[in-house]
Amino acid sequence: MKNEPNSHIKVKIRNLYFPIKVRSKDHYNGEKTIANISIDSAIELAYGGEFAKKIIQVISSRNESIGIYQLTKEIMDYCNSINAEKTSISYEYPYFINNMSFKSNNKIKKCFCQFSAEKDLLFEYKRKHQVTVPVTMYHALLSFLEDPLDSPIEIVVEFEGDDIIFTEDIVEIVEGSISKIIGCNSIGEFADKGMSTNNFKLRLLNNIRDTLISKHNISNCSVKAVNQQALYLFSVETIKSAEKMGLSGLKKIEQALN
Repeated sequence: MKNEPNSHIKVKIRNLYFPIKVRSKDHYNGEKTIANISIDSAIELAYGGEFAKKIIQVISSRNESIGIYQLTKEIMDYCNSINAEKTSISYEYPYFINNMSFKSNNKIKKCFCQFSAEKDLLFEYKRKHQVTVPVTMYHALLSFLEDPLDSPIEIVVEFEGDDIIFTEDIVEIVEGSISKIIGCNSIGEFADKGMSTNNFKLRLLNNIRDTLISKHNISNCSVKAVNQQALYLFSVETIKSAEKMGLSGLKKIEQALN
């Protein structure tokens, strides 16, 4: 098939790690982290050979203090300059904050975050956020549930919008909802109803979603719980001790001589 001069091709970049700063509620200049950057774009065929090189130049020309929104604009500006029909960029990165969870010995909470931006040539940005919050719940209320509650779990919060929302805000909403649902005032209610694990989780997720929507200007919000069944890794290996190996070898020699 003959390629037309103005035909488009799809290009992708994966596993591009880069030091970057993300929004932080406690640090005005942002928090440093390492982001795994992925880029998808539909560009004119004429620019296919230089696309990856130009993207690396755009990213490498910035220092580690650049933020995600700034870098996204730089990349999008370049894609627009070569008439890219559609471009999407995603960042995956860990984010560490002080653990606000009650009855927890852990001082640091590690959240996994994702930010993505998508833009057509003639349209505005479409931004999406995802924050995964690890949760371990220890409370007397859990004994009232009909089924054991798998613990720990991960609460995954996804939403779209341009409102400024910090990772700390999401963690605060998640932990606040847990405190509200399993608070002392609810123990009697849960005990009388014999609430199941599934109903408990559903009520928790709905409370997180409703709180997030009421506090921030966002759209297309979803919240899910992911169970972490294995709490640790355990392995078994059969071995043969050196002493037994030596005796076994000696026995074979004796048998051969006899």
